[in-house]
Amino acid sequence: MNSFFSLNYSELGRREEFRQRYILDFSIQWQNRSPTLRINWIIENDSEIPRLTTYYPL
Repeated sequence: MNSFFSLNYSELGRREEFRQRYILDFSIQWQNRSPTLRINWIIENDSEIPRLTTYYPL
């Protein structure tokens, strides 16, 4: 795998009654730039499948 992206930060987000939140910040290499993006995921208590909730530039 090439170095198209690099993980800058990860955090176990807040635990809610029915789910756990996860936060990831990473940089991508694109057109001689490297913007930082944040993605948020949740995993519901009765599931093992992560669900993407938000994705935005910082």
